[in-house]
This record gives sequence, structure tokens and C-alpha cells, in this order.
Amino acid sequence: YSVLSKPDHVKGIILLSALVFLAADRTTYGEYGLGLHPNFVSAQRPGGIFGAEGLGANHLGAYMSQYTMILVGILTTITLERRDWKNYLLAAAIVGNIYSLLFSFSRGAWMGGVLGIGFMSLVKGRRLLPILLLFFLFSPMILPESVFQRLEMTTSPPDADFAQSQQLDGASEHRIEIWSHAYELFSQSPLIGHGLYSFSFFDGTQVWTSTHNQYLAFLAETGLVGFLIFLGLFACGFRSGWSLFVKSKDKFLQGMGLGFCGCVLACMVNNIFGDRWTQFTLMSFYWIFWALVDKAASFPDESPDKVSQETAQGAAVRDVGVSVAQAGRAT
Repeated sequence: YSVLSKPDHVKGIILLSALVFLAADRTTYGEYGLGLHPNFVSAQRPGGIFGAEGLGANHLGAYMSQYTMILVGILTTITLERRDWKNYLLAAAIVGNIYSLLFSFSRGAWMGGVLGIGFMSLVKGRRLLPILLLFFLFSPMILPESVFQRLEMTTSPPDADFAQSQQLDGASEHRIEIWSHAYELFSQSPLIGHGLYSFSFFDGTQVWTSTHNQYLAFLAETGLVGFLIFLGLFACGFRSGWSLFVKSKDKFLQGMGLGFCGCVLACMVNNIFGDRWTQFTLMSFYWIFWALVDKAASFPDESPDKVSQETAQGAAVRDVGVSVAQAGRAT
């Protein structure tokens, strides 16, 4: 953080991150292929780079939905130039991340991505809105059937021949049961909760190690005090991104600020459906990008007007120096 002294340093880290994302997408592709499967099969969901960590597809989806927002925000605001290789790198990373997000089959991550991109479309919709409209219009022809089956399973879990019944799927029912228990614990100690990581000790006869909802986890374990601090961290992160977006004159940094706002919104949604906040391998990029946003906000204004003004002033000083030197030689 302390060695970043100019915007080019921040931009370089973002571009390196795009390369990291492409490598992660390559891992997903190696595990799942093109995704041309006729039906959704839970056992086939790719864990991608999180498989070796003992995590799974939901964490992969959360990772992609959060950090793709940074790249989308940048590509939405910068001036697109045909010969600029950085634009192609960012676009390739976005496409690869969407692939990993889509075939993670994480419904919560899908919701987070839609909210983040929807927010950026409202703020800076000149490029995003037409793309979104075309995507939703042609999605039945573009997306494989397994994606729509996964969506339908939320309220209609499939039977053996994939006919749809009229009830919640097992994962949704299980989470609702856990959430009800977590709320009961919060009701017993609403101010300070029962203590960090105490949920599994109050699970009765069930073996529940997670609330599958980070908001309810903070309510049950830390009460309103911890819950409000948790929300405050989201508010501070969003404010940092928005401040950079509004105040910076550098289009790249503007986009990074807007993208981080979308990242915060996606992260908030992802934590509704599971513990994403305390997973270091998932959230480390969040803190890195937040630090980059704050550091970028501390750079002096490098707007084109100011640069041209400083260039003109430098030229004037140089001309005066040349005149003085010539007068000296004449004498």
C-alpha cells in the first residue's frame, strides 16, 4: 500500500488481477468443459480454484460475481480504443469470469452479479443497458437448459425424471430451518449474542456448523452490536468506491470506484446465502481492491485539463529560459 505512488501502479495491479482471473477460469474450464450438459447434476458442479481448499461451487460463484464487477466498472467508463491491449485483456477476463459464474450454478452468486451490474447500469448505463437487454432477450437461445433447471429448482425440486414438483428444494428447506434456529438464538441475547463461532454449540440434536447466512450468524453470535459493525463495513466500502468514482478525473480509476461499489453490493447478496465473509481465500481480493480504491483516492488530480495546463506552464518556463540563454550569449 505504501509503495503505490502513482495511478499506473494501481492500474498495473488491476491488470495482473485480470490475468489471475483468466487462470482461475482456465481451471474451471478444465473441470467442467463447455457446460453442454443436458441436465443439471449437482455432483458435476465445478469447484474451480476453490476445490483444493475444500470449498465448492458456491464459493467459486461468489468470487466471480464480486470481483468481475471491478473489471466491468472499468470497461464501462474508460475510452475504448481498438489498439489498446488492456481493453482486450479486461474484456477477456470478464467473459471468462461470466463463464465460471454461470456454471458454478450458484443462485445466490447469480443474484449478486445481477444486482451489481444492475446498479452500474443505472449509474453508467450507456454501454451496459443495451448488453443487458440483449442478454435477457436472447438468454433462452444462448444459455443451456441446465441453467434454467437450476433456477426452477428453487421452488420446484426435480424428481427422478426431472419433472417439477411444487415445493422447495432440499437445500432451500434446510437453510430455512437453520435460519429459524439462528433467529431463536438471537432472540435469547439480542444485544451482544452468544459469542463468536458459538452457533454450532447451540444446535441441539442437529449437526449445524454454519448458519448459511452471515447476517444471521452475526445476529446470533454477536447480537445487534456486531451486526451493526458488519453493516458499517459494507457502508464504508461502498462510500470509498463511490467517492473515487465521483471525485477522480482518471477514467480508469473512476471505473474502479464504480466497480467496487458493485463488488460491495454483490458481496452483501452473497453473504445472505452463506458464510463468504470469513473465508480468507474468497475475501482476500475484497480487501486488496478496497485498499487500491482508498490509495487511488489519495492521488493528486491528474485530469487532462490540469496536465495540459502544467504542460503549457512548463513550455512557457522553457521558452523564458531559452530567451535568457540567447540574451546571455549575445552579450
